Amino acid sequence: MKIIAHRGNSKYFPENTLASYKSALELEADIIETDIRLSSDGIAVIIHDDNTERTTGINKIIKNTTLTEITSLEASYTNRFGNIFKGEKIPTVKEALVLFKERNAKCILEFKDIEACNAVKSDIETTDFPEENAIIFVWNNSDLKKAFNMFKKAPIYHLSPINDFQICKNKENYFKEIITLGLKGFSVNFNAFLEMKNKDRNTFTILARKYKMPIFVWTIDDPEQMKKAIDFKAEDNVDGKTYIEKISGIISNDPQIAYDIIRKHH
Repeated sequence: MKIIAHRGNSKYFPENTLASYKSALELEADIIETDIRLSSDGIAVIIHDDNTERTTGINKIIKNTTLTEITSLEASYTNRFGNIFKGEKIPTVKEALVLFKERNAKCILEFKDIEACNAVKSDIETTDFPEENAIIFVWNNSDLKKAFNMFKKAPIYHLSPINDFQICKNKENYFKEIITLGLKGFSVNFNAFLEMKNKDRNTFTILARKYKMPIFVWTIDDPEQMKKAIDFKAEDNVDGKTYIEKISGIISNDPQIAYDIIRKHH
């Protein structure tokens, strides 16, 4: 079970900042998750929203704002943290990759704007970050195709596959088709995962394991929900043998709690 730090250790630090990532790395999170957008002058920056209001208090639309303007803002998230993190900035992808390389860390590069692919590929090459240490998250099949054309070493995960899977009559064909697009795994909303019909949820989990595609679930901060994710299992009977398949990773704003619960479970 992998523990993925959602936007870093973002329960206690301003999300998607270098401070948040460093804290998550100190907690030895298995993977650090990031969100990527493109500035008006073509620089890949790390921020979840399409504007800066929630995290900086000043409303700038990312795609219409230059890097110089973006980095002039304080991403200290004063609504939540006051002035504790004064001076924190919205980082570039390049800055984050330098940090991850120094710490030999794995990361998730979630594309909120798929047009940032070229810039991120360039940042990977410039920083000499090992592409295979990144996982690419995309939201739809169109983005998946674009990402696969750009990234050949980093595995690509689909963030919202459940609806397409459920309406597909031949479940195995769904997997065969999406693999041809370059897909290597899934990241799904845990509540949506639990709301699936039992048969569909089990089939999805079993086929994902059959095709060697990990399933990460997001975003879980509640301890009871974490326990559900850890305890979840799908059973498959093949040639008289029972196989138990489980979720591969939990994405959380509070990676320390996730670790504590896993240790108690084992």
